[in-house]
Amino acid sequence: MFRRELRTERRSVYSAFLTALAEWRRGLFDWCNRRWEDPDSDVTFQARVEAYRLRGLAQAALSEVELLTRDSDLAAAARSAQDLTALIRRADDSADLGAKDAAAKTAVRHFITLASAEVQAGQPRVPGRRPPSESAPRGMADAGGPGERLPSVITGE
Repeated sequence: MFRRELRTERRSVYSAFLTALAEWRRGLFDWCNRRWEDPDSDVTFQARVEAYRLRGLAQAALSEVELLTRDSDLAAAARSAQDLTALIRRADDSADLGAKDAAAKTAVRHFITLASAEVQAGQPRVPGRRPPSESAPRGMADAGGPGERLPSVITGE
């Protein structure tokens, strides 16, 4: 039962993170466009304030991802997606905005790939370690410690 609940929790947290990033991206687009139209207007100021508010929500969602996963690659992918999203605000023109947005979307897709694999497997992938089913014959997953080779009688080598 615990695994099912953890899987559900991960799916929820990862989805909330993706939603927060998408909303922040939208807010950054709005801020950029307003800034290019009229940098000193109240509307531009309000767009900037909203973008900062959305950044806070994205940061909180990232923290939840980092708390919930044991997969350091997944946490790094989430941070990368957030870092690349943050660069959108520095776009100089619409071409630069498109390039920065494309980089952020690529990072988001990478996060989705890793998160999906973790959720579908029901347990996190621990970088540098193969699943027990790949590292030892059936029923022998607990034999030996990390990095120890199993005796040739067991492995058939």
